[in-house]
Amino acid sequence: MGFLEPSLQNLALGGSILLVYVLGLYVYRAFYDSLSQIPGPKLAAATLWYEFYYDVIKKGRYAWEIGKMHEKYGPLVRINPYEIHIHDPEFIDEVYPGSSVRRTENCLTANVMGQYAFAQSYGLLDGPGFSPHWHKTLMEVLMNGHLLKQFGFLMPLMKAMPIWLVELTSPGTMTLIRFQRMFRDQVIETKKNIEEGRKPEGQTNIFYDVLTNPKVRLQERDDDYLQDEAQTIIGAGTVTTAHILAILHFYILTNPKVAAKLQAELGGLMASSPAPKWSQLEQLSYLSAVITEGLRIGYGVSGRMQRVFPDTVLRHSGYAIPTMTPVSMSAILIHDDPAIFPDPRTFRPERFLEQPELRKYILSFSKGSRQCAGLNMAYAELYLGLAAVWAPGRFQWELFETDVSDVETVHDFLNTSPRLDSKGIRASGNVGKPTVDALLKAGFNVTALTRKSSSATFPSEVKVESVDDGYPSDQLVAVFKGQDAVINLLPPISVEQHNSIADAAAEAGVKRFIPSEFGSDTTNPRILELVPMFGHKTAITKYLKTKESSGLTWTAVVNGAFFDWGLQTGFLGFDLKTSTATIYDDGEAPLNATNITDVGQSVAAILSKPEETANQFVFIQNIKTTQNQVLAALEKSTGKKWTVTHRSATEARQTGGQKLGKGDMSGIPDMI
Repeated sequence: MGFLEPSLQNLALGGSILLVYVLGLYVYRAFYDSLSQIPGPKLAAATLWYEFYYDVIKKGRYAWEIGKMHEKYGPLVRINPYEIHIHDPEFIDEVYPGSSVRRTENCLTANVMGQYAFAQSYGLLDGPGFSPHWHKTLMEVLMNGHLLKQFGFLMPLMKAMPIWLVELTSPGTMTLIRFQRMFRDQVIETKKNIEEGRKPEGQTNIFYDVLTNPKVRLQERDDDYLQDEAQTIIGAGTVTTAHILAILHFYILTNPKVAAKLQAELGGLMASSPAPKWSQLEQLSYLSAVITEGLRIGYGVSGRMQRVFPDTVLRHSGYAIPTMTPVSMSAILIHDDPAIFPDPRTFRPERFLEQPELRKYILSFSKGSRQCAGLNMAYAELYLGLAAVWAPGRFQWELFETDVSDVETVHDFLNTSPRLDSKGIRASGNVGKPTVDALLKAGFNVTALTRKSSSATFPSEVKVESVDDGYPSDQLVAVFKGQDAVINLLPPISVEQHNSIADAAAEAGVKRFIPSEFGSDTTNPRILELVPMFGHKTAITKYLKTKESSGLTWTAVVNGAFFDWGLQTGFLGFDLKTSTATIYDDGEAPLNATNITDVGQSVAAILSKPEETANQFVFIQNIKTTQNQVLAALEKSTGKKWTVTHRSATEARQTGGQKLGKGDMSGIPDMI
């Protein structure tokens, strides 16, 4: 055993030296270095392992721990050995100054960014299920961000691994590697074209601009550098904007009153401009407030946004922050500050209409001279994306097995993340389920046609057939053969797509086709005048008439307003959340409508009488009541007296007519 003694002694000596070093480093950082006077936990000041525990072990939870630090220590906190965090909304412009002050600091969407960066789309929307692997890949990378930050040697190690080993251990990462290779190839191709004097035809791309700009430094033209920059641009412009769009859809769907206001405002513009430009949309005050509230409640980038000041000593709370010290603030803490935004986890766009000055506290794109370079691109995607989905008459849908826990941020992986077992925000149409239920109850054999990428579920009695995304004609014909009827419940946006489905039905020998007509009476010229977007439905019905000679018959269902939907959205004059009602005249005018569940029963009844319902519009109605009767029922069911405002129907029609004359579709309820 004697020969082991020197080794044990060396080990003991090494351990002692390490212990003295660790203790000395702790004492120095906690009590003697230049940041030791800044308030905060001494353990956080002494070691990065404190941050490691919350961000790596507890998976992106340090942002909330920092919030607790501020509650205990005040607006200025030292959160690690090198960084100071400030929580003071009025200090935003000091931490993120404009370009006039010298302070050195070093977001559908992937396709858009690909077009912008390399003048080509990556076709992700064309992939099965809209290429869900792309989002998964980006999130896997982001979830590893905190680990890579703590251990800098891991990234070079991963890059040095054989591709086969990466594919074996992490298949999802291979998508990212393929994209990296593609970025590099595109950079090399751009360089080659420049060397050979070839200029890009049509749209240029940012990398051509970078490589031909003499002010760009030599090291910033390196292939590796530009590859990493391309990855950053595509990634940053994808996850953040896509997240905000997703949560906006969630909160609009769960706030019918917000949806009604938004659709009324969009309808006013789109009546005269069916395909509005971004410059037109950003003039809409309520749409702008909805987007701003989405950015606030969804944060944007959740990670701390650091700045370094090489020649400026910042002062706050009586403390001087030395130059070259990283200083940061967090959107999570600012956006959830109840002193600025009362009831911060409630989605309420009106706050930005009542107090426009609150916009200055939004940190989704950072601030100052180093704010997000893609800010305008992100805003364009948000405005155009919401307008495309929420235009009146385009979609009727509902959330599917989704609640607020699927959107609330509980992890900070630089970008926001909900609970890790969430399946994301999922939605389905309103008419489909009650129609399937009614057909099954009536004894029909039902086959559901879905996309292969769809996660929709159906009752066990329903046979499910899947086709590729895009609904290829040959696959549709194969599924439709042997079927007596096809009920199309897709939103009537693409006339060509609906006509193609009708063609496939006719070729397969289908006898009856029910188009996605459900809703208003499009045979009434006045309706089309009020809602031009319904022209899509008219065009589809006209096309079906041309297929009658082939043996394909059709029935279009007109059910008027959805009564249950009208109550939820306030369209009928009743606000369920505030228990308030607007009653027109004496409240005794007849109110005719249909519940969504009854639409399905009507479809079953139509198919039960094929000869009587062929090649015509069928009008249905199962509710005939008055506003007074509805009010009495609501007061009885809620057990309280409602606040009632009376309004003249004549005055309402005049006001509505004036709005409609200006193209403002919010006048429709007044006309009704």
